[in-house]
Amino acid sequence: MPTNAGNNSFEECKSKKRLTIKRNVCKYRVKGEAIASFAKLPAKRSAKAYVLVAAQAAKYAGTVTAKGLKAAGVVAGRACKPIGKKLYPVADYVVLQNARKIREEFKEVRSGFAVAVSGLREAARDGKLAVVKTFGLLAKKAVCRHRKIFTTAINYTLPVVCAFLIIPMITAWSSATYALSVTYDGQVLGYVADESVFNQAIGQAQARIVDVEEGFALNQFPNYTLAKVETDEEFMDADTLTEKILEASSDVVGSASGLFVDGAFVGAVEDRGAVETYLASVLNSYATGTEGERVEFMKDIQFVDGLYPKDTVVSQDEMQTKLSSNVSEQQLYTVQTGDTPDGIAAQYGISVEQLRLLNPNLDDLMYTGNQVLVAAQQPWLGVKLVRSEEEIRSIAYEEETTENSKQYKGYEKVVTAGENGEEKVTYEVVYVNGIETGRTVTSTELLKAPVNEVTEIGTKQKPAASTRSSAPVQVIQGNGISTGTFVWPVAAGRLSSGFGYRWGSLHDGLDLAAPANSQIVAADGGTVIQAGWKAGGYGYCVFIDHGNGVVTKYYHMNAVAVAVGQQVSQGQLIGYVGNTGYSFGNHCHFTITINGTAVNPAPYLGI
Repeated sequence: MPTNAGNNSFEECKSKKRLTIKRNVCKYRVKGEAIASFAKLPAKRSAKAYVLVAAQAAKYAGTVTAKGLKAAGVVAGRACKPIGKKLYPVADYVVLQNARKIREEFKEVRSGFAVAVSGLREAARDGKLAVVKTFGLLAKKAVCRHRKIFTTAINYTLPVVCAFLIIPMITAWSSATYALSVTYDGQVLGYVADESVFNQAIGQAQARIVDVEEGFALNQFPNYTLAKVETDEEFMDADTLTEKILEASSDVVGSASGLFVDGAFVGAVEDRGAVETYLASVLNSYATGTEGERVEFMKDIQFVDGLYPKDTVVSQDEMQTKLSSNVSEQQLYTVQTGDTPDGIAAQYGISVEQLRLLNPNLDDLMYTGNQVLVAAQQPWLGVKLVRSEEEIRSIAYEEETTENSKQYKGYEKVVTAGENGEEKVTYEVVYVNGIETGRTVTSTELLKAPVNEVTEIGTKQKPAASTRSSAPVQVIQGNGISTGTFVWPVAAGRLSSGFGYRWGSLHDGLDLAAPANSQIVAADGGTVIQAGWKAGGYGYCVFIDHGNGVVTKYYHMNAVAVAVGQQVSQGQLIGYVGNTGYSFGNHCHFTITINGTAVNPAPYLGI
């Protein structure tokens, strides 16, 4: 038990310590105040004073801190002492006991080393082989004798080593970036973040292929594998992957130029330059070089560059063969006896105008055995040529009559000769595959005005007298046989006007001029179906039916020499040349009709 004397001594000691601390604080405070007064000194001395103050302050702070830490350590030791008493047995059993054993083992190992070194030195005297043999025996004994230390060392070090190995691996894998490696058609394309990138890319690739084959599609199923990448920069976007997909599909699709005609796909070629050259040559073959003409295809032709399935790509020769093919070939018809332009046109479902466009010299072809074009060749690529053409066209003069009462009826005299005028007509002409299909007047220019013909006619009544036309006809029966050939109907006549269009209408026969009352004979045998006067400007006329739809007509006669129903032979007299009806000068207007259509008589008469 402590005594009062002891307590007093302890209290006295504490008082002395407090007194010492106070004195020190006071001392340092006094020094500080003294040094602070140095601030009033010049700059050099003032700086020295501040250094001394700083040193004293640091020393004081270090002393206080060290004492505080020491006191804290004492308090912590006292607080942990009960816990330490309970943990010590556990730590002694788990760690310290084994540590003591290991320490003892190490002492034995250390003493064993000395023995081993001594043994190796002795073995060295017997040679290197003895050293190796001795070292092996010593090592074996060391392992057998100290296996516990090795086992314990392994048990303690192996987990630590594994921890050192596993922790970096876990850290590396947890911080690594992973991606999907895409393999497409056996080719590794690269890395993507997820499958949606491929789905977008395959859609873009499919859209870039010109779909000319229904159902054509790229492979939609790639293979994915998980892979580690260094950075996100190795990821492919959809656009980059699209290009790689198309590169990997180069065996089924490729770049080409597709030819579309009227929107329909014809085929694709790798180089469209040769095809364009061929198309240009086709157009040039129809061009005439006329200024301002237009040559173009009837169908819309368009090239579209892009990606096409390779089975749609053809060679240049195959494409040219297709473009040069014909939809239909030309068709010819051989003229038969009795054929007419109307009949031929109706037989082939075309108009007479179309037939004449196909055969500009149709009238000259209407002979038995000749061939008439009834259908032109139709190329698969039709060509239309539009050009301007000019024509100097005659303007027919008009006929005027003046009456002269001093001259008998039948008197005619041309007072003013008629003269046709001229005009320049400009047409826009359309040709399809070289055949004219249309002609439109775009402008006309008068070059010379026509001069009307003025004819003076007598109006004085003639004395009554008989004429040939009123004389009784003596019916002379012929054989009525049609030979199929024609003779010249007016032996003394000459051709004064041919068959064809004039003055805006068709002149459907030949005018055979001859002196008045020259004989007119039947061009071929047949039956008279018209004899006498015919109104409408025809005058006295005779019609003969030769059978098979063939009829000959003889107009403007001065008199007839046959009657209706009479059979006549080829060359038999049927009338006399005159100037009756709407006629100017003595002549016979000779016409041949086949099935009601007038044809040019010239070929039949050998003209």
